[in-house]
Amino acid sequence: MPCFKTDLFVICSVLCYALINGQFRSSCTTPNGETSRCISIRSCSILYDALNTQDKQQLKFLKESQCGFRGDPLVCCGSYDNYRSKSTPELFGDDPSTWSSSNRRTNSGQNWDSNDDRLRWNVDNRRTNTDSNNNRRTNLSSNNRRTSSEESEWQTEDKGSRTRDRTSNIGSGGTNRRRNQGSSSNLPDRSTCGFQDVDRILDGQVTGLREFPWMALLQYRKKSGNLAFSCGGTLISSRYVLTAGHCVRGQILSKVGPLVNVRLGEYNTETEQDCSNQLGFEICNNKPVDSEIERVIIHPDYSDTNADRYHDVALIKLKRDVPTNDFIKPICLPTPSEKSNVGERLVVAGWGRTEYASSSPVKLKLWVPIAAASQCSSKFRSAGVTLGNKQLCAGGELGRDSCNGDSGGPLMRTTKNDSAQWYIEGIVSFGAKCGSQGWPGIYTRVAEYVEWIRSNAN
Repeated sequence: MPCFKTDLFVICSVLCYALINGQFRSSCTTPNGETSRCISIRSCSILYDALNTQDKQQLKFLKESQCGFRGDPLVCCGSYDNYRSKSTPELFGDDPSTWSSSNRRTNSGQNWDSNDDRLRWNVDNRRTNTDSNNNRRTNLSSNNRRTSSEESEWQTEDKGSRTRDRTSNIGSGGTNRRRNQGSSSNLPDRSTCGFQDVDRILDGQVTGLREFPWMALLQYRKKSGNLAFSCGGTLISSRYVLTAGHCVRGQILSKVGPLVNVRLGEYNTETEQDCSNQLGFEICNNKPVDSEIERVIIHPDYSDTNADRYHDVALIKLKRDVPTNDFIKPICLPTPSEKSNVGERLVVAGWGRTEYASSSPVKLKLWVPIAAASQCSSKFRSAGVTLGNKQLCAGGELGRDSCNGDSGGPLMRTTKNDSAQWYIEGIVSFGAKCGSQGWPGIYTRVAEYVEWIRSNAN
């Protein structure tokens, strides 16, 4: 005789399990109205980082993002950790002291335990991006530490032409550029730059393990003595990294600390060695390389007190040549013959590192469209910012902007042939907070500075 009670128990158990776990990875809507997925808070870095703040608005947003519980809270993981402002957004890259606490994540290291029983969660053992990591893989001795009062121990230079650019509209750019990266500088031959392995992830925002091997992370020593990544850069030769001027001068040095290292060959900042499984085989990168800095060269016309951020470009010369391999390669500088058009989609990539925020331990990417110069200029003029013809605009789509890139990191394009050679089109300079609709990101137009780069990369 069939054991109906046993069968009924099994069926009920299966149904209960499905009911409890059905919420996991199901579709959900964030408090901001974004359609997303219900996942563990440990897998949602943007809300996970929000645990470090005591800001009431962020904590309220975090509570309203919960969509279940499975050992850890499940959250509806969108692209924001706070409520979107409906008014003119703040600009990232501004003086950090003027940022409101409700619009930025902090690294206070404070634990959070909600009064809401559904969200009561012991976070003492959670993985964070705070000082407790002590920045693995760093071998700097204490005698190499620099205090925030010292801008740097390496030499800082202002070199190059002192021509001013204060035009009110973004133009098509100048023409005084060479077509080749010549032998008079340390830049690589065009036959070797801008190529990468083919493990690209075409869908989604996570890059392949060896995608964009020219990406760099700038490492700063905080007042506590610990290290932090707060800007990005781009390797353009075995000795030089291109970045933004605001990443090596001004507020970032006083608020975060002095720049001490450049990391190359990184993919996941939370793993000792980066690996991925491809067709059943484990592929691993070499360990990242932390390079000491010989000197920093800032464009002579850059001013960290100017909100318009003209000439926001700098070179970092490394103390030694870095080894080039599948994980560390230089990108190409642009040429006048290959200019991006309005609507064309370019790639911004990085770990989402800015002066006071981080979005992901894993390298991300996003395709963003080139915005019309006239519309972009008009938009930013309403916020009191006048753009020049050595800047370009890209993005402006809701939740899709330089949140996925690093301040000082690259805006990139690829050739339209099978060689898939990559060029750096822009440097992330500033823009509206994290993917605000209708507000493109502002980038330094690299093609306008090729001659300056060539003359100083020696």
